[in-house]
Amino acid sequence: MNPEKIVIPDGTSFDGERALELANLIERAYEQYACYEKNPPPRRPEDWDPSRNWEPASTQQLTGSTTAKLEIPPRDDMCKAMPAGSPGQVEYELLATFAHTLFWLEPSRIGKLKLPAPDRVPFGFILRRTLPGESFPTIYVVFRGTLEPAEWVNNFLFRQVPFHPKGLKSPVGRVSRGFNRIYTRDDQDMDWVRNLIRRFSSLPDNLPALDDTVLQVLQDKEQCPREAQVYVTGHSLGGALSTLATAHIAAANLFDQPPILYTYASPRVGDEAFAQFFVERQISCFRITNSTDVVPDVPPATLKAIGEDITGNSSLTENQKEKRKSGFSKVSGLLGLLNRDKGTSLWDQEYVHVGVPLTFTKNMGSISYNHNMYETYRQSLPTFS
Repeated sequence: MNPEKIVIPDGTSFDGERALELANLIERAYEQYACYEKNPPPRRPEDWDPSRNWEPASTQQLTGSTTAKLEIPPRDDMCKAMPAGSPGQVEYELLATFAHTLFWLEPSRIGKLKLPAPDRVPFGFILRRTLPGESFPTIYVVFRGTLEPAEWVNNFLFRQVPFHPKGLKSPVGRVSRGFNRIYTRDDQDMDWVRNLIRRFSSLPDNLPALDDTVLQVLQDKEQCPREAQVYVTGHSLGGALSTLATAHIAAANLFDQPPILYTYASPRVGDEAFAQFFVERQISCFRITNSTDVVPDVPPATLKAIGEDITGNSSLTENQKEKRKSGFSKVSGLLGLLNRDKGTSLWDQEYVHVGVPLTFTKNMGSISYNHNMYETYRQSLPTFS
């Protein structure tokens, strides 16, 4: 058995060829961001164009591959479509591009005053493809991972909030505040930013969040019929967002059968109630992880620093207990600086992974390389001729 290849448990519906296809689409989402980096939108409010987008090709078609035979184009060719006739090449219809709104303080025309300026950062896309021999299309919802500095901050906002995206009558468990903020733009702690925009700027504050795009596109039953099968996928932060999107799609009852989720290097996303929702809805979820990658281990399963093993240990003196408690408390206290305690106590929260774990072990010599989508995770998948 090769430890650098994923171990597929017996009795699962895991599809190796589908996993490769989804991995290739995630790489295309990273390429989408590279296109944005090469030609970013203007940051000055007066120059901002809300209709701007960053689609990976000049048409509504996106090329990709369903097998491992196709090599991703070199980085300097990222904004180009894959060449015609590439082995394993297929075409997908691009239904929508995800974009997350960030706001920066930029110089204005009012003296030295700085005003909020928006930055719409691409995060992935929704695709459609009709497979040979099938009457209904397959839908793909794809998210990239962390790239922007502000996204790193959100990754460490562990305090849980109810997951209540657009179109749902009631929340689905509780999830990380940071992931929820990117997916829904619903965060009371950011109300001061919106108030500032309304007061000093003419910029729109109703820009769509990721959950808006998911709901708007997938509710269109002409292009996304109820009989379609939906696959949701993402890497790293994108794994967390794809987990939220899967719960959103399933809870909204948009399709006859539940979506299927494949994640790569996904962190923990929510609490026991959130994870149990996937079990109750019989949602197939496959969580691919590298045992040397640190990202799937965050947020910690619990942030409670001191347990009964210390407080209830009768063999320890009070001084010994205080000494042991001091070290754990300092570590958890650092995390508390990023997670102000409102509502649910941060220290009483528990995080639970979603889905069937498929693990491999490959140490590439650095934290970033162990986490790399293309060089590490994609190479762990089965190969097909």
